[in-house]
Amino acid sequence: MTTGSLEALRKYTQAIAAEDAGDFDGAIALLEEATTLDTGFAMAYRKLGVVLDNSGTSITRANAAVTKAFEHRDRLPEIERHQTIAYYYFDVDYDLTKVIAAYRSVLERDPDNTIALNNLAFALNDSHRWAEAESLASAPRRSNNPPPTSSTPSWPRSRRAISPTSARRSIGSTTPCRAVRDGSSCVPGWRSP
Repeated sequence: MTTGSLEALRKYTQAIAAEDAGDFDGAIALLEEATTLDTGFAMAYRKLGVVLDNSGTSITRANAAVTKAFEHRDRLPEIERHQTIAYYYFDVDYDLTKVIAAYRSVLERDPDNTIALNNLAFALNDSHRWAEAESLASAPRRSNNPPPTSSTPSWPRSRRAISPTSARRSIGSTTPCRAVRDGSSCVPGWRSP
């Protein structure tokens, strides 16, 4: 993660803890503070987009944050840069070909990256490339990488990890949806950061 501001990094770290504790409003406020302190803090913008998206707070604000992360992607380490590219092309400028290419780039560098494995499987599934998606989902992991956090479900799970925007696109609805941990609403899962 790249920021020249120690205070912005502190806010980012506090936001992660707040999100993990289920305090989405607190996480959003802290991430907004972090991006105010460092207006080029791409990772904080990306995380802000994820939290806004997962909390169902504002798709418009989520997309704006993801767009800012995408604009500053050159400040990110390679893996995070490709994850940001994938997220942008999944939620903002929908292009599954670019999503798949970006996650494959992550996996070329880190074959056991759980976020990329998880989200690539979903992108392949959305592309009707079910055999490829299943092969990623059932592949044994070669490392002791920790599984994704609560907001990054690992495959297989009974719930799909998609954003509210993508859910509405898939079902053709304009009705607002809210992502919740238990999957009880119209968005049965969470997006990976």
